[in-house]
Amino acid sequence: MEKGKYNPYDEDVDLIQDDENVKIVKVNTLNSAQYFGSDFYGNDNWERHYRDGDLYFIISKKDDSLYSIFNDSNGSVIRDLNKHNDIVGVNDVKRAFLSSLKVLSPLIKGGKTYEFLKEVSKGYDPHWRSNGDDPLIDEVKFNTKNPSNSKVIIKFEDDEVFLDTINIGSSDDIYTYRSFTGNYSGRDYDIYNEQERWGQGEYVEYHFNEENKRKAYQIARFFDFKVEEDNFKYIATVLNDHFERDVDDLISEYSTRWQDCIDEVVKDIILDEVGKPFDKFGIKEIYKGYRFETTVGVLLHWYQDIENYRFTLSDLLNKLMVLYDKKERGYWGDLEYGVDCIDWDDDYIQGYYSKCLDRMLEKIEEDDDFINIDEYRNINDVINDKYGHEWRNTEKDPNIKFLIIKVEPETNKVLVNVHNDKTKKTHQRLLDLDGLYQLDNQPELFNEIRIVRKKFL
Repeated sequence: MEKGKYNPYDEDVDLIQDDENVKIVKVNTLNSAQYFGSDFYGNDNWERHYRDGDLYFIISKKDDSLYSIFNDSNGSVIRDLNKHNDIVGVNDVKRAFLSSLKVLSPLIKGGKTYEFLKEVSKGYDPHWRSNGDDPLIDEVKFNTKNPSNSKVIIKFEDDEVFLDTINIGSSDDIYTYRSFTGNYSGRDYDIYNEQERWGQGEYVEYHFNEENKRKAYQIARFFDFKVEEDNFKYIATVLNDHFERDVDDLISEYSTRWQDCIDEVVKDIILDEVGKPFDKFGIKEIYKGYRFETTVGVLLHWYQDIENYRFTLSDLLNKLMVLYDKKERGYWGDLEYGVDCIDWDDDYIQGYYSKCLDRMLEKIEEDDDFINIDEYRNINDVINDKYGHEWRNTEKDPNIKFLIIKVEPETNKVLVNVHNDKTKKTHQRLLDLDGLYQLDNQPELFNEIRIVRKKFL
């Protein structure tokens, strides 16, 4: 459009000011917007955006300074047309037109939050009726003597909004924050993995103290007297086979207490990172990540510092964090795997292990399969100390050797394989301790004797 053929002053603009320094116009049509500005303000932008607000152009008569101010319900957007219509701050346009501030300043509007706070600072008491439509302003406690000192209570009802405001926006960090610090669905205990560790013998080897290792070994020997004291995996297997519920209780108690302890450590680290994020801005933390307190005057100061009056309170706080806060936060996804439980109560858990093991021993003692539990234990001790569990030659006759298979609990007799190297024959015998002694020291007495093995039920 050729400017010479179009005169916007006929009816398409309101002339706000026209002196030797500046001309300020409010444009009312697409043609006038393009006349003073450019196509940036026309066509689709006009239809979608500028027609629904107030668009002003500030034209310098001293130099080539040219700015636009667009006001809608969210406040003013100021652009420098000589910088490709880049958005600039309030002070930029004010410095360019110092002689016209009385006319210019009223044209610059803030967003709902800023205008609300400004009204309060001038004496407006909102009571409970209004918060400027800002979701973070929970309450304004009006100060009649000094309205600018009225307290503003800030509340983050949504964790995600709080984290985003302090520049923690990843979905992983939001999930981790909620998992460890919130009251959501809670965290699942990794019982399955702990059961795997039990099956590998890790509990007996690494978690049990020496007394509990001894008890676990003693229990396992009731079911396999040949078990080796340091075969922790096999000991764990025997205990689980015969006392699965007790083992489950033991695992559950450890895993829940350990994870609760780790969770508390992680929670403390996270809350320490996010704690008091706005203190340096005069915004006091009342409850971590949720409730904060400041004054109207403090917030207005930061709006003026940031030079963006359109910002919501969340936008303002986020901008302050970007500009002035250098603390690193977030990346919490793997935090639980790199911390230790510094307040772990090992005395308690060892006591719990001991109770579980004692319960197993009590069940063994009450088991009808054992005719005499003390005698059974004594026979096994004698075998371990004197005979062992490998083939051995008798004391009197090196041609005869024997191998102790097991002690049968229902009779407390020792099942023994006896082999004669001369005859190349092997047979089984059930012997008491005296009979075992005679086999070892007077094997000739047994040359013709056969003891049929009883079936173990």
